[in-house]
Amino acid sequence: MKYINVMLLLLIAVALLTSGCGDRAAKKAASNPEDKVTNVFGENVSKDDSAKSPAEKSNDAANEKPVATKVSGELPKVDALPANPKAADILDRMADRYKAIKTLKLDASLVITTVDRGKTDKDSGQVVIHYSKPDKLKVVTGRDKKSETIVSDGKTLYQYSSANNVYHKQESPKDLFKVDKEGQLISINSLLAGADIAPAAKKAKLLPMEKIAGVDTYVIEFNIVQTPGGSTVKEKIWVGKDDLLLHQMEVSHLVSVKDQMERYNQLVENLRKQGEAIGQSPDLTNIPKPNKPATRVERTIIKSVAINKPIPASTYTFTPPKGAKTVEQAQQEYREQMEKMQSEMKKQIEEMQKKDLVGKAAPAFSMAALDGKKVSLSSLKGSPVVVFFWSSDSSDSVSMLASIQKLQQTAGVKAVGMALDVNKSAVQKIVKDKGITFPVLMDMQNMPQVMMDYGLPEPPTAFVIDKNGVVKSEINGVKSADELKAKLDSLGIN
Repeated sequence: MKYINVMLLLLIAVALLTSGCGDRAAKKAASNPEDKVTNVFGENVSKDDSAKSPAEKSNDAANEKPVATKVSGELPKVDALPANPKAADILDRMADRYKAIKTLKLDASLVITTVDRGKTDKDSGQVVIHYSKPDKLKVVTGRDKKSETIVSDGKTLYQYSSANNVYHKQESPKDLFKVDKEGQLISINSLLAGADIAPAAKKAKLLPMEKIAGVDTYVIEFNIVQTPGGSTVKEKIWVGKDDLLLHQMEVSHLVSVKDQMERYNQLVENLRKQGEAIGQSPDLTNIPKPNKPATRVERTIIKSVAINKPIPASTYTFTPPKGAKTVEQAQQEYREQMEKMQSEMKKQIEEMQKKDLVGKAAPAFSMAALDGKKVSLSSLKGSPVVVFFWSSDSSDSVSMLASIQKLQQTAGVKAVGMALDVNKSAVQKIVKDKGITFPVLMDMQNMPQVMMDYGLPEPPTAFVIDKNGVVKSEINGVKSADELKAKLDSLGIN
């Protein structure tokens, strides 16, 4: 029954696929209140701004000339830097400043660039952070009209995704931010939470200063990860000389060919095991081997920061949007949907298996053979035809191929092989080794429908069709050429 299980999985997958399953930071809205609307981040913006998605907004920011971070509010006092500061001095003072911040609102753009196998992809978005110590937080990240929201009022934490309109509710943890205990990565989150940055400071390298829209910034680089295979993760931050705040952050991932090959080999092995579990040999030739290092650069451009300014308590409340479901509700609905679908598929498969084609017109088909040419049942009409369902993973099927080959050479019948495989190279090798001259069809797009039309036959199964296109017999199991010939003689169709 393993091939019937494969079809069940295919049918379920098809059913699932076909079922329906910003604050722009420093800019104020137009002075006319009627021109103000609410964007995906729950902020009042002008109508022109609200029409743009978060991705469009961050693209605007990424493509425009560099703009200095707009800082407002009273900065907490910290000790002055020495005349010629080292990276550790700058990081220490920056950490002190963030630790002393009581409230913060931050607006930033995200720009992500990925280069893999010579192809460059760019993605972008926007993030808005509200933070009131010790336990109130709101983070909204938006990309292409979709957003992810985290909100805590100090008692309850909500996580919401607009992509599927689902939210999760739980007791707010004591540590709102997941602080990197080893201090490997510098971030707004870790700085606000008071993470120990000493380990990162030891790996810090002070680069020449840079100006961002005329503002002097210290540039500090960290080597965070260096694998034996040559992959690296590096972080670079731009710290304002005067305000000692983060203005930009960049995390660069470089994955070496050696490390990619390890992942490639693991993927291939997993696919092979999955194929064995369902009685199939997956075609792995379509998975390209890595030949160049892959890179991913994640840049955060901080547009504005408001420090120690009052933030309304309502900012940290969450009201589920219309139609939103809890994760538990969504999971339960999914389980019920899957159970119903599996039950319906099982009934359909049972009905298909009961199908008796003998004495009826053979189901039509038109499919691609191994050589790419189309073969249809109608084109074979006028001669007896044997339609043989087989698989390279079935030893009985392979054994019977030779019988079918001999039969169509000596008994005056035509034969068509239906290869129930995804591994084309394995099928081609068997066809060549066995000297098969009749067409072998392998068309994964149309094969599921043909299998259903023929009652989901388990290989090896042969259907004998007379010259008028009527099914005369269904033959299951391995048969020799002589046995097949005797069967045809008994049917009187050769």
